[in-house]
Amino acid sequence: MDSELTIILKQIKQKTGLDVDAYAESMKFSATTRDEPDWVLPSERDFSEVYSDVKTGKTFFYFRFRNANLIGSISGAGATERNYAYLIMSLLDSTSSQDDNLSHGEQLKSIILGDYTRQQVQKFMRKFSVPDVKCYVLLISGAGNTEKVLEIMPRFLSNEYDAVVLTEDMSCSLVKFVTGEGEVVPETYAYGIVTTLGAEGIDVKVGVSEVVNNLLEINNAYVQATTALRLARLYSAKESVHTYKDYILVKMLEDIPKFKLSEYLSVLEKEGAKAIFNDADMLTTAEAFLNNDLNVSLTSRELYMHRNTLIYRIDKIERETGLDIKKFSDAVTFKLISIIKKLL
Repeated sequence: MDSELTIILKQIKQKTGLDVDAYAESMKFSATTRDEPDWVLPSERDFSEVYSDVKTGKTFFYFRFRNANLIGSISGAGATERNYAYLIMSLLDSTSSQDDNLSHGEQLKSIILGDYTRQQVQKFMRKFSVPDVKCYVLLISGAGNTEKVLEIMPRFLSNEYDAVVLTEDMSCSLVKFVTGEGEVVPETYAYGIVTTLGAEGIDVKVGVSEVVNNLLEINNAYVQATTALRLARLYSAKESVHTYKDYILVKMLEDIPKFKLSEYLSVLEKEGAKAIFNDADMLTTAEAFLNNDLNVSLTSRELYMHRNTLIYRIDKIERETGLDIKKFSDAVTFKLISIIKKLL
């Protein structure tokens, strides 16, 4: 049975409450809303649209699906069923033509946002000859500059399948298809976009997804890119490019119920540590130190802070929290506490 047609018929059943059977004469396409199909031939085959067949106790109707002529049927052969048959024909015509009336960009947006079924995505791929190759999403967010971003983004379309669409929150989603050897890695492409737009006076943030197998998985990629940007905002990250894998630890912790996070926090955080984690200056110092791979010299230069002042603050963190963030294991624990507190 055809899965796409089955989905469509079940959607119609939700609206009408009627079970529908359908098939092509060649049986190339067949579908039913029943647990067991009830495919019955009409007593008379020479009818134009709807036929109330008293002999079989069914009402038959013709419709088209993927350029094929199909016969549909519902139980009953009275005037009521005849009216229902016309209604179902109308719903089928509306469903089959809905996607055809949408542009490439409108359909791709629905695919990115996860509004299309797997069968609809496959139909889109056939219609527009989209190859079954790896792809990924770059989500470009530029507050107040969406129109300018949309004007410039076509420069980054390297093949006929790449596309830019406006998605949620006035952000631009660039769908990139990996069609050849030596393709630029997503992060590098993202930095190129930031640099080009920056030269035009446009400041943007870019969320980068992982590479997925094909367009059927592009919604997963979009969710990853949006998650990266969302978590970057949560942590007030200053960088312009944010990859999903950079925030995978945060996402894992975010997926844990909050009551469990609270339990973990009560174990990890000592009483005196609360003052440190509520002190913006101390947190900024600690995070800079962690981001610079526990390097005192790099951190002091980045913060424009005297080396002795930095060391004093690191020592104070150890006294208050019991964590010597110069040690990797304690640095990881400090980071975990920081993440959990922000999630809570």
